[in-house]
Amino acid sequence: MKKLPIALAGVCAALVLALLAFGGITAVVGANEHTPVGNCGTLSSPGTYEISEDIEYLTADSSFTCIVIGADDITLTNPNNHTITDVSVQDQNSGLAVNGKTSVTVSGLVITGFDTGIFLSGDLTDTVITENDVTGNTISGIRTNSATNATVSNNTVGGHLWFGIWMNSGGDFEIIGNDVSGSGRSGIYLNSAHGNLITSNFVHSNSNPDQIEFDPTAGIEVNGSNNNVLTLNIVQDNPNFGILLNSADFSVVSGNEVSLNEFGIALNSSDDSTISNNIVSQNRWGISLNSADNNSVTDNTVENNIEFGIRLNSSSGPGDEEQGPAPGNVIARNTISNNGSGIDVNSSHGNLILNNNLIDNPSPQISVDSSSSENFYNIGLDWGGNFWSNYSTVFQGCTDADSDGFCDEAFQFSQGVGDCLPGLARMDGRL
Repeated sequence: MKKLPIALAGVCAALVLALLAFGGITAVVGANEHTPVGNCGTLSSPGTYEISEDIEYLTADSSFTCIVIGADDITLTNPNNHTITDVSVQDQNSGLAVNGKTSVTVSGLVITGFDTGIFLSGDLTDTVITENDVTGNTISGIRTNSATNATVSNNTVGGHLWFGIWMNSGGDFEIIGNDVSGSGRSGIYLNSAHGNLITSNFVHSNSNPDQIEFDPTAGIEVNGSNNNVLTLNIVQDNPNFGILLNSADFSVVSGNEVSLNEFGIALNSSDDSTISNNIVSQNRWGISLNSADNNSVTDNTVENNIEFGIRLNSSSGPGDEEQGPAPGNVIARNTISNNGSGIDVNSSHGNLILNNNLIDNPSPQISVDSSSSENFYNIGLDWGGNFWSNYSTVFQGCTDADSDGFCDEAFQFSQGVGDCLPGLARMDGRL
């Protein structure tokens, strides 16, 4: 038997030979090499794969998917920007699917023409879907079903009839830094999906007016989903809601810029949530709470909204005049300026509304309807009331003989409703 030269034997020993049956292509690859992917099929072995040419999904098959990730520890890339396109007539298909596989990375893919661009399901621990261009698919760009523990980041997702990113059940996802636009319904939609982080996304120009009969729609819509964090997103130019929480409890909506939407931030039947440090501007409505209790709306800048800055509608708590406040909602430390009205209170009781800066909203800066009662606009000298730009100087009727920083006389801002401790200067966050 002939012996191999030592150098060649060393090379052969270093090779990891893998016969990978993929779409009729058998690849033999060495360590640190990429297996080329040039047609539809299943990636059934761990390793690094690379899209090597444009791929067309031509005919129906049992998987309803062009590329299936069929093993853990797979990396699939597309450095040369090849496309994956559906040219079949099959419905309910997807460009790429990952079901219950871990330590998977999919990056740089260009997927178009399918019902769903990327479909995710099952436990996906340490799986990352990043920097893909998923545009022009029919129903949704990236869709999950009972999927958990993955990161969807820095993708471009646009031009879908329903949703850009659609999470249906499951949770514990990080949705980070995506550009989501052109969805007929909502840009990012969570349904029965809990414990997710939605951060640093640019969500714009979703909710096609021709599709708004599927009411409600939003830039970011959270429906029947609890314990989600929405932070540092830019949500603008959506012709229905910017951010909508619908039956979504224990949510955090913080540090977002929400502008140029029909409605800014809305909580419908959503309780025990925090809305803080957002900039909500140039919408028709600013922040609205409808049948929403025990929420905290604090430290927001709410300005230049057409109808109102903040509205409470049928949102109440157990506070009463004798026992003091046990508020249904806390509206505090917000700067509310140049809106059609500052704060509207409708059919709402037992809420705490104080330490807000109400600046140049048409009078009355807080409007309270006759069916609302037992809301609290001040709680003593330690916290004070609100600052009113139309009641803060001697010329406006405010004097401070005892120099405690509050006007000596209460400010009646609505029929039978007043602030007993209106501030002389903007509130500094006493509460």
